[in-house]
Amino acid sequence: MHLPRRSALRAALRSLACGALAAAALTGCGGGDDEDPLAPYRTQTVGWAACEPTILGADTDKLREAWKRLGDRLQCAYLRAPMDWNAPDKGDVAVSLMRVASAQPQLRQGSLLTNPGGPGGDGLGNALSLYFAYAGSNPDTALGKLQLQLLDTYDFIGFSPRGMGDSTSVVCTGNAFMRPTGHTQDPLDPVNLDNALYNGRYVADACAKNPITPHIHTEATARDMDLIRTVLGDERLNYIGYSYGTWLGA
Repeated sequence: MHLPRRSALRAALRSLACGALAAAALTGCGGGDDEDPLAPYRTQTVGWAACEPTILGADTDKLREAWKRLGDRLQCAYLRAPMDWNAPDKGDVAVSLMRVASAQPQLRQGSLLTNPGGPGGDGLGNALSLYFAYAGSNPDTALGKLQLQLLDTYDFIGFSPRGMGDSTSVVCTGNAFMRPTGHTQDPLDPVNLDNALYNGRYVADACAKNPITPHIHTEATARDMDLIRTVLGDERLNYIGYSYGTWLGA
């Protein structure tokens, strides 16, 4: 995983005041001559490049088909975000992005961000899912015409929320062995239930030991989304969310 160099970002402009943000307002905006600690994040440049062939894991066939159809319109990048939005000096996380660029750049109106929900759903490939869903639309219907217009005028953006997928992930492991559990014969057997509870506690304890775990939550992901909006140059967030993803959008 490669992140943009901090040294290049530190020299970025100190623009974008707090007033530009709404419900998911970013903290840390300074006044007067004080440096805004979040300015390097907001002014970073997104380095779009060809996606790694295995970036979608098991969905390599979907990615391969998308490459055939889209060519250079399909790109990936990593965004730097503060691990702790209230204390940026604690370090960074990487947020993985995927883009299907608009079919007619001269008509481009902005970016369309999407998330599948969960919580815990990896939305990196959602850009492709929306593309495949809309590309076959019927231009003779009102809905089909609108969906094709979206492909022409918006960049579709998918992302792995922090803590999962191709972004900085939460890994919950240890050296002890998990206990065997059965799911087909008698899942309510007292020994089976006890083993399942043991495994659940084991994973929870392992997660609690990971220093990034306290920084994986809805508020942080919403702020990451607003950061994506900012660095992509959109004045407002254009967004399609599903299930829990609608909460993130709200």
